[in-house]
Amino acid sequence: MNVLRLLRFCSDALFPPQCASCKKKLSPENRFRTICNECFSHIPIRTGCLCAICERRIPDIFGRCRCAESLTLAAASLFECNEIQNLIRALKYDRIREAALPLGYLLSRYLEESALPLFSSTESILLLPIPLHTKKERVRGFNQSLLIAQAFLHTLPTHHITIHTDILFRNKNTPSQTIQPSHRARKENLAGAFTLQNSEQIKGCVILLLDDVSTSGATLCEALRCVKTAHPKCVIGLTIAKA
Repeated sequence: MNVLRLLRFCSDALFPPQCASCKKKLSPENRFRTICNECFSHIPIRTGCLCAICERRIPDIFGRCRCAESLTLAAASLFECNEIQNLIRALKYDRIREAALPLGYLLSRYLEESALPLFSSTESILLLPIPLHTKKERVRGFNQSLLIAQAFLHTLPTHHITIHTDILFRNKNTPSQTIQPSHRARKENLAGAFTLQNSEQIKGCVILLLDDVSTSGATLCEALRCVKTAHPKCVIGLTIAKA
């Protein structure tokens, strides 16, 4: 047993981890250290994709809706699910980094059960976690989208999807989207919020924009607008849930 495992063992013995949803103490048999097996089993898995703007169903992950600035959204579950809300709250606001593990696993299960052709694709896919502004990331201590992306890749049976944090950047420290009164206000709040570096890596590639939750779609669509200037093959939004 290495030092880190020993420290974790001692910590769990003194302060047993509890489920972020039902608050029960977690036993060693639980798959994750932040949610019990029973609560995790209650999380619904969606199938297929939808338009991030009008929410019309899109049967093909590489398909597109007719909406202006349309983004195909692959949302793994429903934000109405209490277990999803509790896990995201534990990660973003309680700063429990290990809550990213079940969320990443949820994404891989969604893609596998939906039979979406990302696992079988032979071309390289670039996974871009939606970045936080440096000031906001400094306060939180991490970017939750990056932690989820890392947990997601850890569960994948394939290695042609790679994380890139050197391409998409947040250049505006915008007020929280949660306080914006309308979709128009959310869109205006994020106008020009992102910028690209090393954009030559994007050209002709499949891009996955990963965020924790999509509400109005404004964040992902603004990131899409920025990424499209580098002429990717296609861009897909990947999230834990659609609110």
